[in-house]
Amino acid sequence: MLLLATVKLYRGHWVADYYDANKRRRIERPEGHFEKATQELHAAQVLLADRVAEVADGLVHEGRGTFEDAATRWLKGKVRVRPSTRRSAVLSQEAADAIDVPDVAVLLDTMEHPVPRLGTDDATAAATRKQILLTSLGSAYAEMERLQGTSASAWQWGRLHYNKLDHPFASVVDDAMRSSIDVGPLPKGGGPYTPNRSTYRTSDFRQTIGLSFRVIVDVGNWDNSRAVNHPGQSGDPQSPHYRDLAQSWLAGEYFPLLYSPRAIEAAAEARIVLVPAGQ
Repeated sequence: MLLLATVKLYRGHWVADYYDANKRRRIERPEGHFEKATQELHAAQVLLADRVAEVADGLVHEGRGTFEDAATRWLKGKVRVRPSTRRSAVLSQEAADAIDVPDVAVLLDTMEHPVPRLGTDDATAAATRKQILLTSLGSAYAEMERLQGTSASAWQWGRLHYNKLDHPFASVVDDAMRSSIDVGPLPKGGGPYTPNRSTYRTSDFRQTIGLSFRVIVDVGNWDNSRAVNHPGQSGDPQSPHYRDLAQSWLAGEYFPLLYSPRAIEAAAEARIVLVPAGQ
């Protein structure tokens, strides 16, 4: 069966949390002394990759070394899906094109309980599942080689997944104006099932769903509120604030959202005064 596994914080330490081949849950802490939490996190990732590889050995038949290599590389990827994350898609491009963004709950349920979706009896369903696991990751690995080259260590999620804001007038202006009013493409982290949701279309990995505005309001101290707006606070392409928040938005950073007149006056860099004609 498909055994779920993860790296997580448990009682103040990074551990590998997985199910062994006998369906028993294991929570294992990496051995050794670590000066920094990041060192323990890396050790837990390596430990998890080793344990899952041991469990998965029964799925790798003779002549499928590429699958094992791909699985090991994938499992040793970073836990957070940043733009620089070295991680490939699990589905082949053909499968992704056919179903668009997959429903992960359905996929996992099918892998854990293949009857009746993959066969009416245990043996048939298990054989079908094994074939899916062996071929889909191999196909995805080959697709990544086509997209980003044969050196898997150079693969980056942000070279595939990106955000781009097209101005409503982009299709009716010249190239020079279009470059000044469009924003992006920007390498994007995350995905449809991560915090800071970033759903994308599978044809070109362009972000299609996500939060362009985020705000945290402190009702006990309004001037302590924070916000970010993509790509900026100004609608004027000539303004320095037209796109200056794009990188902060990508990084999950915020600016102070001030409320009190005193705080606003202290932070103001300019004042725009609108005067009616004739006055």
